[in-house]
Amino acid sequence: MPDFLHDPVPVAKIGKLGRHGRDFHAVEPRYDHPEFQKAFRDLNELRAAEFDSNPLVEYMDLMQYGFWGEGHTSPLPNPFPDYVTAERTFVAMTRLQLDTWRRTPLAVNTQPDISNT
Repeated sequence: MPDFLHDPVPVAKIGKLGRHGRDFHAVEPRYDHPEFQKAFRDLNELRAAEFDSNPLVEYMDLMQYGFWGEGHTSPLPNPFPDYVTAERTFVAMTRLQLDTWRRTPLAVNTQPDISNT
């Protein structure tokens, strides 16, 4: 998550992980938070203004919203408070991208992430 969103957007602690002998808490942003949604909309609108229908861009990634912007399954808990919030958020984010990218095809990995949406 970009630095300018660290203060306004809360994160959900989803588990403790270890790597290279160090433990750390895995966190994910609350994707449903209005400030996150505003930044996501702005990012897509700015990118589409420059790259939608650019002949050098074959497709745009739909940005599956799991870890690191790609779909993953794992035993870690869902960062959303409930399934309905997760589904509503992901559907709205997908709709935003489908509406924003009108000429460049969108591609998506259909592997579900930990929110199971």
